[in-house]
Amino acid sequence: MNKKVSMAKPRSVQAADKWVAQKPAAVTDEPMKRLTVDVPESLHTEIKVVCAHRKLKMNALVMDGLRRALDHYKHEAA
Repeated sequence: MNKKVSMAKPRSVQAADKWVAQKPAAVTDEPMKRLTVDVPESLHTEIKVVCAHRKLKMNALVMDGLRRALDHYKHEAA
């Protein structure tokens, strides 16, 4: 049996950046930039579960956590 499988062409970095910029901003009207972070599988699962229960998008939870951490470090340095 001979099967043909078509593969989607990979998107370019510019196309991905354009896609991110076109998405409605969850918390701000600023243009968005992509940030890739490696986390343990257990943490990723925990984030997904919390977001599912609270009907949140994962990026909103992560952005909130990053903002809180930055505020903490800014005040700690002062």
